[in-house]
Amino acid sequence: MAESCNKLQLAPGSCETLGVASHDDMTPDTTGGLLSRFKFEAVVFALLLFTFAALEFRDLFTAKSLTITPHTRSLYAPYSYGDQTSGGRSTVKIDPARALKWSCELRPGFAYPFCGYGILFDQSEHRQGTDFSDFQHLKIRFRYIGPGDKMQIALINNPHDGSETGANKPNQLQFPVRQGTQTVTLNLRDLAVADWWVAEHNAEKESASAQVDNVTALEIQPGATASLGRHEFTVDTITLDGKHISQAQYSLLLLGFWVLLIGAFLVHRFVEVRRGFERRHQREVRERQQLAFAKTSAESASAAKSAFLANMSHELRTPLNAILGYAQLLEREQLTERQVGAAKTIHQSGAHLLTLITDILDLSKIEAGRLELQKSSFDLKGCIGGVADMMRIRAEEKGLT
Repeated sequence: MAESCNKLQLAPGSCETLGVASHDDMTPDTTGGLLSRFKFEAVVFALLLFTFAALEFRDLFTAKSLTITPHTRSLYAPYSYGDQTSGGRSTVKIDPARALKWSCELRPGFAYPFCGYGILFDQSEHRQGTDFSDFQHLKIRFRYIGPGDKMQIALINNPHDGSETGANKPNQLQFPVRQGTQTVTLNLRDLAVADWWVAEHNAEKESASAQVDNVTALEIQPGATASLGRHEFTVDTITLDGKHISQAQYSLLLLGFWVLLIGAFLVHRFVEVRRGFERRHQREVRERQQLAFAKTSAESASAAKSAFLANMSHELRTPLNAILGYAQLLEREQLTERQVGAAKTIHQSGAHLLTLITDILDLSKIEAGRLELQKSSFDLKGCIGGVADMMRIRAEEKGLT
């Protein structure tokens, strides 16, 4: 940068005034731009990895499950029921040493003998239920011994406001069983309200549909047409699983996230481009002002130099003309040949010096572009002889020949 200023022959500090950006000034901006671009690409790459991970492990974000085991007995309150309240003689016995284990003895004495085992999800007096709407499947692992070939599970739903209308609605699902340990997976979409409850409540079509938005209890019992005799149940696990949102909704959320991200990037990019344009415009205006000031300063300096040369040439010409005049007078006097030669040398040297002064004045014409060249002949021998005469005296003083 300093070398460029020297070539321009600017005064000290002119480079700062011009505001010309050097290579060193431009390097940080370039490096900063590269770093900013790499940061953006790194963020995009990280978001892509996050998106792939979110799709690959979407079950971790969308899955919902509830597991009931003998080890979680403290979270639920067990209870039993049978047809004794209706005049029947069936009995239920809960094993006190092992949770989720009971036996049911179906006996004659009631038109439709029944007995069962249930658990309450809320042991408080408020009996708040649990929303099972997001659960799609129920998996139960149990051991069965008895004369039946079917059993049923019921999800007892109650209104949120605690009203009697729609209270204790049993949403049942019956399935086949066999002797021994087994695992059964049920689709909760197959739940249906028990016929006896619909008839008892004279429920309309809307009320007769399955509803599990406020389940207060889960009940297990032999099938509706179970055989008389002893039925033994030992449940290992009951697992309800589902999703908070569907796969389509989850994919839509990811798509919406990317749409918002792209929109935010476009807005940010537009603002950055506009700011960059404004900065460049301001810099260009500032540089134009600085260049105009530098041009004015250079023109002023050039005019001052031309005025100085004109004044100096005038000051030099006055005594030089006097010297030339005296040299001409000496040439007319009666002098020896050596003296006449010396007078001619003085006259020629003075004339040469006067020509140089005139040439110096022509420099201003060259800068202004107004110098005109004229072709003319000259005496080469006389020019060389004049130079030799001017140098002879100095050579003789130094003993050179």
